[in-house]
Amino acid sequence: APLGNRGYCPSRDGGWGMADCYEGGLTAYMARANENTLLLPQCETAGCLEHIDEICALEGIDGIFIGPFDLSIALGIPGDFADERHINAVAHVLDVCKKHGKLAVMFCGTAEAAKGYFAQGFDSVTMSLDIAVLADAFRAVVNTALN
Repeated sequence: APLGNRGYCPSRDGGWGMADCYEGGLTAYMARANENTLLLPQCETAGCLEHIDEICALEGIDGIFIGPFDLSIALGIPGDFADERHINAVAHVLDVCKKHGKLAVMFCGTAEAAKGYFAQGFDSVTMSLDIAVLADAFRAVVNTALN
């Protein structure tokens, strides 16, 4: 509050209710939280893609986070990121974000893909899943130890 409508729980961002950010009371905390929170809707559906310009134009939207797997499924090409329809959809979202001065954020699975998305102009890239990164690290440890 006063933006949106959601519950309250003193969590990590506010030191579980004990951080200095609570000086001034709950209302002051909520104002700071609103100033320091990004709103990044995910573009994962054909409907979102169709209305991406309208979505990016909304007050309070800080950017768009592209979920490439769900987007590819919505486009009828599950996991085929090399398909022109997926490439064009991703480029379109990026272009619209830039047009509106919004952040463009992409999810990908590898450091090489992340490098490519940064080169393409994305502001941020989320790479892999924490469990996959840990599994890869431990595989490397085991391979080094056993070979």
